[in-house]
Amino acid sequence: MTPETILFCGARDCLSCGTRFPEQWRCCPKCAVPIARLQSHAMYAVRSRVSDGRLPRASTFMCTDCGAQARDYDHRDYARPLDIEPVCRRCNQKRGPAKQYQAFHADYAEYVRAKTARRKSAQAVA
Repeated sequence: MTPETILFCGARDCLSCGTRFPEQWRCCPKCAVPIARLQSHAMYAVRSRVSDGRLPRASTFMCTDCGAQARDYDHRDYARPLDIEPVCRRCNQKRGPAKQYQAFHADYAEYVRAKTARRKSAQAVA
């Protein structure tokens, strides 16, 4: 085994840029920053409204998917921070990542491919 193999044992490639990163992460840190900003803003918007009393706690509702006691508000689109649904933890995990996360990788991967193609064509001309 080479040192590189040991270092990336259990690793995978980022869906957007192809960088190797540990398997437990969803994407590499560089690609995660824009998503984390959106997610943080959306969660802060909900948390501040709950603490102000303008939005009831999720636990006062039943899960919209299975009917159990809700524990979380789920964002399907972080760009719309107050478009939320009360869900239990199990259903929240079943739903998976929000739309932004999936769409971001497709868009960013295309951007990286185009940027790489431009760089290669510029090198070929020079």
